[in-house]
Amino acid sequence: MKKLFSKRGRTSISRTPLIERDNSSQQGYDLALDANDNHPSILNTNEEQPLEVPGEISLQVLAEVLGVVPDTNTTLDGVWSDSDQQKSLIQKSVDQHFPKPPADLDGDLPEHLKNVQNTVHSELARLHLLLDGMVLGECLIDCYHRHTFNHLDDLLQEICSSKSLLVLMKWVLYTYPSQDLLSHPGREEPVTKVDPLMFSEWFVKAKDKLLVNVQKEVKGQLEKILQFEQNEDGMYTDEAFVGFYVDVIGCTEAIPKETLKISSELSHRVQEVCFRALLGFLDRYMAEQTETLGKEAKKEKPKMWLFFKTLNTCEKLRGYVQNKGSAIQRSLLEHIVAKLDNIESLALNLLLEKVADIAEKNLKDYFKTDNKRFLMSALTDDFSKTQCSQEIEKKVMDEVYELVVRIYLKHLLKSSKSRLQRCWSSDVGRTIHEDADLLHSTFTKLAPGVQQWNFVLLRVSELLECKDVDMVKLTVAVMQKESPSWRGDVELLPKLLRWVGLSGSRVREVLDAIPGQEPRHVSWCFSLKCW
Repeated sequence: MKKLFSKRGRTSISRTPLIERDNSSQQGYDLALDANDNHPSILNTNEEQPLEVPGEISLQVLAEVLGVVPDTNTTLDGVWSDSDQQKSLIQKSVDQHFPKPPADLDGDLPEHLKNVQNTVHSELARLHLLLDGMVLGECLIDCYHRHTFNHLDDLLQEICSSKSLLVLMKWVLYTYPSQDLLSHPGREEPVTKVDPLMFSEWFVKAKDKLLVNVQKEVKGQLEKILQFEQNEDGMYTDEAFVGFYVDVIGCTEAIPKETLKISSELSHRVQEVCFRALLGFLDRYMAEQTETLGKEAKKEKPKMWLFFKTLNTCEKLRGYVQNKGSAIQRSLLEHIVAKLDNIESLALNLLLEKVADIAEKNLKDYFKTDNKRFLMSALTDDFSKTQCSQEIEKKVMDEVYELVVRIYLKHLLKSSKSRLQRCWSSDVGRTIHEDADLLHSTFTKLAPGVQQWNFVLLRVSELLECKDVDMVKLTVAVMQKESPSWRGDVELLPKLLRWVGLSGSRVREVLDAIPGQEPRHVSWCFSLKCW
C-alpha cells in the first residue's frame, strides 16, 4: 500500500496538544483525510508513539485533500519537491471553493460577504492540521489573501451604490483582518497579516470610486427633491413647510455620517463632495424660486407662507452648513452661504413688494373714508402662523411694519388736514395716534418683540398740538432720537413740518436747530404731491 507521505525530513511532536485542540478542527482534519478511503490516517493511535508530520506530500494526496482535480499535464507519481505544482493545486482549490458574486450584488452584498467569511474560515479550519508546519501552510494563507483582494477588486468594479461601497469598505477594514476570517482555533500565531501595499492600494481605489459615486448620487437625489417640490399642490401643511430643507439636509448628511464609521478624514472628503453638489443645486433652486415666488407675488391673494417657507429653508440650510464648517473648505462654505443669502433676499424682497402693493391698495382710499381698520385685516389674514422660527417672523415683521408705516405716512402727507377732518373727525391727531397704536398692537401679535416703528406717527399727533416753535423743536429732537433710521429720508421732515402748518421760515429754523442737519432751502418741500 502506498504511503500518504514520505518519511524524509520528518519531525516528532507530542500528541497531547492535538487532543486538547478544538473538536471542530479535529473533525475538519478527519474529513479532509476521508477524501481517500484507501489511505490510512496519519495519526498514530498509539499514545506512546510520536506523531509524524510530513515535510513533503505527494501531488495526488494533496489534490485529494484539497478537493480538486490536478491538471492533466501534472505528473502524479512520486514525491515532488518542486513547490510550483503544489502551489498550483492550492491556488486551484482556492479558486474552486471561493464563493462567486451574486447576481444582485448591491442587494445581496452583506450576505455574500458573510458567505466569503464562512467559506474561507471553514477551509482554513479543514486544512490547517494537514498543512501546519509546512511551507504549504503559508502558501495557503497567501493564496487566500491574494484571491480575496482580487475578488474585492472585482466587487469594487461591479458595485453601483455608495451604500454598498461603504458596506464593502467596512468589511475590509474590520472583518477581513479579524480573527473571524483568516484564522483558526488550532493555530496560535495570527495568520491575518495582510500585505499593507495591497490593503492601501485597494482602499485608495475604493475611496476614489466612493467620491465619484457620492457626487453622482447626491446630485441626482437633490434633483428629485427639487422636482418633488415643484410638483407640490401648494396647500399648507407642517410637512410641506419643513419637508424640503429636511430632505436636503438628510441627503447631504447621510453618507458622510456613515463614512465616519470608517475614517474621519474620509468623512470630511465625502462631506465636501456633498456640499459641492449642494452648491450647484442652490443655483437651480434659486431659478425655481425666482419663477415660483415671482408668479405668487403677482396673484391677488398670494400664499404668504410660501415666502416664509423659503426664508425658513435658507435659515436652516445656512445653520446646517455653518455647523459643518470645520469639515469643508472655507471658500466653499462662503459660496454656499452667499447663495443662500441671495435666495433669502429674493424671497424677502418679493414679499415686501407684495406687502407694499397690499398696503397701497388698502390705504389709497383710507384717508377719504372713516374705515378705522384700514389694512389690518389683510395683514392678519395673510401673515398666518407658520413653523418658521421666531427670528424669521421678527425679521420679516420688522421690515413689513416699517414699510407699512412709511406708506401710511406718505398718504397722510398727501392728504390735507381739512379733508381728513371732514372724513375722520376734527381731532386728526387723535385718529393718527389710534392708528399708530393699532399698527403696533397688530404687529406685536404677529411677531412678539418686534421693533416699534410707530414712533413717527405718535410724534405727528404731538406736532399737531404744539403751540410754539420751541415745542416743535423739542418734539422733532425726540422723534430723531427715537427713529434714527428715518434720518436718511431727508425729504420727510421738511414735508412733515409743512404739513402740520409751519411756514417756510419756521421750517428752516427747526431744521437748523437739529444737530448735524445740513442747511438747505425749503422751497422744494412745498409741493407734497411729488413725494
